[in-house]
Amino acid sequence: MIEPILLPTSKTGRRWRMSPFDIACGVIAPLGAFALRDINMLVDEAYIFDVYGYALISCIATTIVTMAFRLGDILPRYFSFGDAVQVIKAAATSVVLSGAVAFFVTRLDNLPRPTIVSQLLILTAMLLAGRGLGRHIRRRWRPERQLQSTPVRTETQTESQTGGYQNAIVVGVFPTTSTFLRLVEEAPESNIKVVLLLDPRPKYIGRTIAGYVIGGSPLQLDALLDEYAVHGMTIHRVFIAAPRGRMLASDTESVIKVCAARGVHCGFISDMLGGMDPALAAAAKPQLPARTLRADAPAIADRRFAGASMSRPLDANARGYLSVRRGVEVMIVLALMVVTIPLSIALAILILVGIGRPVLFWQQRVGRYGRAFPVYKFRTLKAPYDRTGRRLTEQERLNWVGRFIRATRLDEIPQLYNILRGDMALIGPRPLLPIDLPKGDSSRLSIRPGLTGWAQVNGGKLLSVSDKNDLDKFYIANASPLLDMRVVLKTLAIILRGDRICGPAIERARSVTLSQH
Repeated sequence: MIEPILLPTSKTGRRWRMSPFDIACGVIAPLGAFALRDINMLVDEAYIFDVYGYALISCIATTIVTMAFRLGDILPRYFSFGDAVQVIKAAATSVVLSGAVAFFVTRLDNLPRPTIVSQLLILTAMLLAGRGLGRHIRRRWRPERQLQSTPVRTETQTESQTGGYQNAIVVGVFPTTSTFLRLVEEAPESNIKVVLLLDPRPKYIGRTIAGYVIGGSPLQLDALLDEYAVHGMTIHRVFIAAPRGRMLASDTESVIKVCAARGVHCGFISDMLGGMDPALAAAAKPQLPARTLRADAPAIADRRFAGASMSRPLDANARGYLSVRRGVEVMIVLALMVVTIPLSIALAILILVGIGRPVLFWQQRVGRYGRAFPVYKFRTLKAPYDRTGRRLTEQERLNWVGRFIRATRLDEIPQLYNILRGDMALIGPRPLLPIDLPKGDSSRLSIRPGLTGWAQVNGGKLLSVSDKNDLDKFYIANASPLLDMRVVLKTLAIILRGDRICGPAIERARSVTLSQH
């Protein structure tokens, strides 16, 4: 199963591709459905307005939906089963949307209902057949051209065992790439998670293979490693998908040089797959490092915490309370999401005008039991790199829009989605970056991280790291309805007056921590 696409900020502004073939399918499918029902409906004056009006609605709906599902980004040569599922979902959404609009306008008085089912079947068949035919034509009559037949030497680094998932970037779009992506998906025990594809050909940028985005050129790898670090994600491995000598020597050398300088494992996929022999693909699995995890403890995001104790310091009362609280949180979050819709729309428009796309910023944090998950916020900074790879200064990235959103703490609103998903809670220790987690102490990982917490309402950003840890430990050991109510009231006060250090709360938390030692 493919994880949600998490692109670095500078790579999220992909252009929308409109396929003339998909637009034609949006018109032909409803007309074909009417013809199957009664071909005279296409020429009968009593039905002319309804039939061709519905075809126009279907055309518009199909255009919008196929762009929203990014069907135009799929490379026909590498059309896969996952892409087929995406096409079927898009076809169903398009038919439902066009039927809903037509019902609202005409109540479908003169249109037989069964034609909608026929339209769905015809539209799905045409979209799939068109892409299947495109794949066949490109593979048979347009073979992949070699970019440059220059052999490049590389030294494979020693494989090292790491805990949790290893984030990977794949360089080069070749048949090897598609094979490798399928191998990764079908062998989850490999612990490899591909986050981005790179290719030197500009026509491929922004396209997808099996749902994975081709985000840029191999020459941008160094900048991308830095930008992913800003998002809290470490790239552990880089795989070169091109067989040796089938990619520009300058691109390959650049990738190898960057990986060597950054300590990132780099190697050719063709070496792993035994020269692209599918029968040997299974033999590649043992080469990928795997780690046995406890059944109740998902992969730890950072290898520094692989050996940390996953103890659960909560007593029975606290565990029971937090279990009950989860149901109440879901109802509260649903209500807050509805109430904040107008504000979120206004903020999104403000960010689009003042900062640019995308509206949301994500950063990988560590949650309950060490599970890594993306925390979402409204953007307050421009991308650290522009499209040419030039690093922007802090002054260039921050403007009055970002300052306003940060000062009012409105950037935290999208985390209501994280709470609804179960990654977070309303109240608890704030989720930290893997690098910021306390070494050897994973007590904070025993509960879900919170949107606000005891440390945030007693000093927040003004506190030292040790004081924050003491306050978080105090909350974990004393979670209760009364303490949560105090956190809520203090959070409202902070929104109005700003952060203030509460000395007595810090001293009490510190004394409790010392007594536990």
